[in-house]
Amino acid sequence: MSLGTKEIREGNLDTRMEYQKKDEFGEVCRDFDEMRAYLKESVDQRLRDEKRRRSLITGISHDLRTPLTSISGYLDGLMDGIADTREKRSRYLQAIKTRTGNLVSLVDSLSEYSRLDNGFRYRMERADFKDFVDQYLGTYRSDAEQNHVEITFLYGKETYPVQIDREEFKRVFDNLFANTVKYRTLEKSNIQISLKRTMEGTDIELVFQDDGPGVPCESLEQIFDSFYRVDDARTQSEKGSGIGLAVVKEIILGHGGKVRAENREGLAMIIHLPITREDIT
Repeated sequence: MSLGTKEIREGNLDTRMEYQKKDEFGEVCRDFDEMRAYLKESVDQRLRDEKRRRSLITGISHDLRTPLTSISGYLDGLMDGIADTREKRSRYLQAIKTRTGNLVSLVDSLSEYSRLDNGFRYRMERADFKDFVDQYLGTYRSDAEQNHVEITFLYGKETYPVQIDREEFKRVFDNLFANTVKYRTLEKSNIQISLKRTMEGTDIELVFQDDGPGVPCESLEQIFDSFYRVDDARTQSEKGSGIGLAVVKEIILGHGGKVRAENREGLAMIIHLPITREDIT
């Protein structure tokens, strides 16, 4: 025990208290080891939070700097007379407008993520998830046509009772569709949405699958991290902020659910939501 306390004082929280006898001293050792494990988890969590904070700051700095640098360059071109024709000036102004829109989108995404990450209270109501998805797809129809997206919705005859915040879950679908359109390699997207109850009967499973390029296997668990992009060099920074899927994850966790990604014939997002307790059979 003396050795264990010495190791802890020196910051080594991995040293376990090994004492097998079931006497009073053994009980003290077990209590001490539980305290050590709790302390280690607290320190590890603090380190993870600090790493996440640094990552957020780095991501925000980069994603603000990139469009601002571009805007500054185009403004210099206008002021210095480099854009010396009406066509050039129009092109420069359109580029400035586009990058300003990117900045507004980034700030909106940051605001949404911060709101969810700071104890946001959901307004839950009971709903059949199939009906909710049907209603959402009805409102998304014009956007789907504009973005050249074809959608297939598959479901069974059973009901899908859940507790959801309708407005927040619309953001989940908004971000999933936006992610598909941003990173597709073709001009058109085919998306299949399927819904079923799990074998255990306690959850519903929603699969949102596109026909895009997918992501490397080693990146599948990380794509839901804020500011993470498969391209670490961030050469695709014009396409997105890297926050959309982080918002998706936060909302689903806030509903007591889970989300993961898989490469199938494209990228598949698999979402599990708990069935309302009174409807579990």
